Amino acid sequence: SVSLIPAREPEHSRQKGWRIRSRALHENRLDSKYYSPHFIELADRIVDPDYVPLDFCLSGLRYGASVPADYVPSGEGMAFIRGTELERDRIDRSKAADLHPSLRHEIGANTLSERDVLITRSGTVGVAAPVPSSLIGAGYGSFMMRLSPKKEWPSAYLSWCLNSWLGRNQVERLENGAVQLNINMEELGSVKIWR
Repeated sequence: SVSLIPAREPEHSRQKGWRIRSRALHENRLDSKYYSPHFIELADRIVDPDYVPLDFCLSGLRYGASVPADYVPSGEGMAFIRGTELERDRIDRSKAADLHPSLRHEIGANTLSERDVLITRSGTVGVAAPVPSSLIGAGYGSFMMRLSPKKEWPSAYLSWCLNSWLGRNQVERLENGAVQLNINMEELGSVKIWR
C-alpha cells in the first residue's frame, strides 16, 4: 500500500551475500546488480494497484533522431535538444546550439509536442524533464526518448515520478551495458508510477 512507500528513500541493507527465490529470477537478466536486495525489496513493495507501469500512462514512446553533430549558434537553425541539456525536471538551454537547417529533413517525426517528457536513455540514464512550451517543435537526439503522456497524466508529474528516488531506483535496476549504460523502451515502460 501507499503507506509502505516512505517519502524518503529507506536505508539499504549492507549484507554481502544473499539468496534469490527462483520465482524472482528474470530470464533476460544474469547480472548480480539486478538482484541486489534493495531492488528486490522495492519491487516487492510496488506491486499493489496504487502503481501502474509507465506504459499505461503513455500514448506514445519514441527514440530520438540520430543525426550528425552539425550545430550552429542558437537562433540560426532548428532548436535541437541534446542529452547534456537535460536536468532533473528541467531543460537547461543556457549552452544551447541549434541543428544546421540542412538536417531538418533527417529529424523526421522526432520533434517535441505539447505535454511531452524527455528522458535520457544512454550515458546518464533516467534523467527526465517536461518539455516547456518554448521548445514545441524542437528536435531531440538519439540518447533520449520522448514520452507522450495520456491527457490524465500531467507531464510534470511523470517527470517528478521518474526523477524521485522510487523512479531512479527502478531505472538503475533496469539499466544495462558494458561500456555505456542504456535502457530500452520495453524496460522503461515497465517502471512503476504511483497513481
